[in-house]
Amino acid sequence: MTERPHYLDRLSDLVDLDKSLIYKLGILAIDVSSTNASLSSGLRVPAGVMVAGHTKSDADSADSGLMTADTIHAVNGIPVASVERLRAELDALGKHAPVVLQIERNGQFVFLAFELD
Repeated sequence: MTERPHYLDRLSDLVDLDKSLIYKLGILAIDVSSTNASLSSGLRVPAGVMVAGHTKSDADSADSGLMTADTIHAVNGIPVASVERLRAELDALGKHAPVVLQIERNGQFVFLAFELD
């Protein structure tokens, strides 16, 4: 008998360092798809961008309050369904711009507000 890996452990298998880095947030993220939505138990909206981990050095990234397995659904009210779209929305914002992320955490919708560094 072997222990099944925890779903958070399996997130790292889906990370592609070239595509997953969201530098402005200091996170590694993956697109939520029908094949990996089951990794986050109780995901109410099976779309968005899931936080798979954090970068070691977050000196240049915003303190957003994101946690591993959070799913980002919108930036400043604009839906994001892919890492590329999330990166594009953040890149369109200037330095010290206010940001509100709509996320899903443990089956609850939460808003995180912060300022980009």
